[in-house]
Amino acid sequence: MPQEKLTAQEVAGKLKEAIRLFPTFNPAQHKKYLVGLFVLKRISDKFMEQLEIEGDDDPNLFEVYVPEEARWKTIRRATQNLGEVLRKTINSLENQNPHLKGFLSWIDYNNPQEMPENVLIALLQHFDTISLKNENLENGAKTVGEAFIEFIAYVAEEHERKEASKRLTPPDLNKLLAKLAEPKAGQRIYDSAAGIASTLIAVAQEANGKVTLFGQEIDLENFRLSKINAFLHEVDASLEYGDTLRSPAFVEGSQVQQFDIVVSHPEFSRKDWGSDVASNDPFNRFEFGVPPNSNGDWAFIQHILASLKEDGKAVVLMPHGVLFRSTGNEAEIRRKVLERDWLEAVIGLPEKIFYGVGIPGVVLVFNKSKPEERKGKVLFVNGSKDYEVGTKRNRLRDEDIDRIVETYYQFKEMEDYSRIVSLDEIAQNNYDLNIARYLLIETNRKEIDLNEVRTKLEVIKDERKNLEEALQLVWEILEE
Repeated sequence: MPQEKLTAQEVAGKLKEAIRLFPTFNPAQHKKYLVGLFVLKRISDKFMEQLEIEGDDDPNLFEVYVPEEARWKTIRRATQNLGEVLRKTINSLENQNPHLKGFLSWIDYNNPQEMPENVLIALLQHFDTISLKNENLENGAKTVGEAFIEFIAYVAEEHERKEASKRLTPPDLNKLLAKLAEPKAGQRIYDSAAGIASTLIAVAQEANGKVTLFGQEIDLENFRLSKINAFLHEVDASLEYGDTLRSPAFVEGSQVQQFDIVVSHPEFSRKDWGSDVASNDPFNRFEFGVPPNSNGDWAFIQHILASLKEDGKAVVLMPHGVLFRSTGNEAEIRRKVLERDWLEAVIGLPEKIFYGVGIPGVVLVFNKSKPEERKGKVLFVNGSKDYEVGTKRNRLRDEDIDRIVETYYQFKEMEDYSRIVSLDEIAQNNYDLNIARYLLIETNRKEIDLNEVRTKLEVIKDERKNLEEALQLVWEILEE
């Protein structure tokens, strides 16, 4: 009787089970060890499967060649100093495959304070029970890649709640962004805040044909995980580490590179983003104005717009504050962007939709080449009421995503759900984009008001902080 093939959920379940082998699981310390063993097992299993097919142990025949000393069966023969064995294993693998240089060597298994020998023995025994050959997986690389994303999402939701909003875009939102982006074969896709590259991969999977992926990520751990994520999915992606706002990685001469599609979920309301150098930005990204240093949302939006081709499209996750906030010159920047007629849709999301953050978010769709019938108009969609309630995080169901996407594709009005608003009306409202201003739903008015008040309270806190800093500076000058 043939063995049943493992699904992504089953493989992810095996990864989650491994967490229990740590006496106390600290993701900042321990997550990388599980990821590293998972990758080593996958590389070795896939190689041995290919070796059996080829029948010739010739390094030139394999995209990733695993030398004898780095194969899983060799690792399992070791009985002591396992941390050192794994260090040598990884070095051997990376030396044999120059394109993998630095891929896993940042993980130090020879660290008994974080990885005691007895825990490492238990982990190796656990991974030994999981076959990651393609023949044992439901969808080969896709199964492994989806399991990896599910595992990272699980850790974010269960163990990293405070910082998770900066680390990971939930899978349901990735699906929504990818469908709204409408990727096509041959296009260049860019993510200015790539995280672990899950959004880029979702777009690649949505495309009808091969696309080229680019991304930059400021968090070093996320950057490393993004390389692993792309590798496991067997997706080619140019991923760079660094600060997109201060030092963009993809540039051509005096401007940033331009792409067919940009998808992005930047860190919300990033402080100290680099306003001090933005006024002299060598790539002229901030033509509409320099946002206050206390909030980088409109800095990211302007970078994204500068990174779009003349017929390009961007789908961006943002906090609601970008719709109405007037800190510094944000209102002026918003007005100038709207006057260019690049904003195509504003889509409200449910609260508790992100990891570790209760506030609702918003999807902004920008299109530099709107169809004639959409020019001078913005579609507002209230997607905040349709979701599956979760204990830690609410989720968009497939039917919720489909409703949003269909409404956007058809650019249609639906009672109590969507409305097409002219730029003239928006101008009469001082370019305020608050969804509740244009989509008044009486039956849900109380909840909408609560969301608006919650978001505006955050804005007031930021403004108060700016005033306190300014007052402190005045006192310092007076005391000199």
